[in-house]
Amino acid sequence: MNKKEDKMISKMCLPITVGIRFFISEVAFAVLPIFIAAFIAIVLGNFSLKEFMLNPAWSFATIVLLGSAITHFIELKVLLQRDKSYRIIAGTQLAILSLIISVICLAFVHLCQQGVAISKGPLVHTQFILFFFALSFLAMSMYAKEEITYIRNHLPDSMRKSAYYKYITNSFHDIQSQLIYLEYALNKRKTIDLYVIDNYYNSPAYNKKLKQDLDVKIKEIEISLVAVKELVKEDSLEN
Repeated sequence: MNKKEDKMISKMCLPITVGIRFFISEVAFAVLPIFIAAFIAIVLGNFSLKEFMLNPAWSFATIVLLGSAITHFIELKVLLQRDKSYRIIAGTQLAILSLIISVICLAFVHLCQQGVAISKGPLVHTQFILFFFALSFLAMSMYAKEEITYIRNHLPDSMRKSAYYKYITNSFHDIQSQLIYLEYALNKRKTIDLYVIDNYYNSPAYNKKLKQDLDVKIKEIEISLVAVKELVKEDSLEN
């Protein structure tokens, strides 16, 4: 199997991978308690579909799913620091707004269960609309994050020339930002108070190991930098 076929298979498996993670790591933990409670009610013989649909656990699950979606959108924003569109910001704001509505809906469901005269039909509909919205919103945010991560690690076989050079420029920008911070941290060493705790991680042997690891990393970066310079030089000659 060549690299092109391997990349194609990896791209095709992306939705399956995201789907498995979506159901196992996100949905299962939010929805499982609801169905366990329903199963216990069925076994005890006091199950009521009306009460099941009005269970406040649906709103709790919606809040959990929306909270997870917001987390994924924040991680997506971190991956795309130079994204000038407002899609990610708008998505996060929409999730927060839905989260607030879910909390309000939960409060009304609780009042309804306490005997307050509130129409149950609209509450049931609102709960389920918010729940399925949260499901779809979370799935979208997870897939978007995984796809962006995949694209950053696997360049396509064909892309616009301007998009390619923008990607290269952005990558250099990321490296430059990291080097600027590294320079700041090393300069800060002159004034920062570094205290020592008496354990292995402050022993001369461990400090020596850290220094050796640092020297190895510096050499690896120097080798990579030379290789990148050569590739950039070749590219400029071709253009």
